[in-house]
Amino acid sequence: MCKDYSLLTKEMLTSLLRFDQAQPTLFQLGDIVEVQVSFVALPQRDSKAKLSMIMRSISLLEKEFTQVRKSGTSTTHSSSY
Repeated sequence: MCKDYSLLTKEMLTSLLRFDQAQPTLFQLGDIVEVQVSFVALPQRDSKAKLSMIMRSISLLEKEFTQVRKSGTSTTHSSSY
């Protein structure tokens, strides 16, 4: 279970970036996020260990691509190969 959900915001007057608390429902497919995880080795029987990953936080950095995905427009660019 993730402990910290946050949203990257920019203050208009000072142009400073900061992270504000966010609800988990804010995150959607296509969002650009930053995730912090920890890895823990848990001892098992017979001198073995199980490696587990724990998500510590997830921060929403950009929603532009989510909005593009929902509207149905494409962000791909043609290139000459």
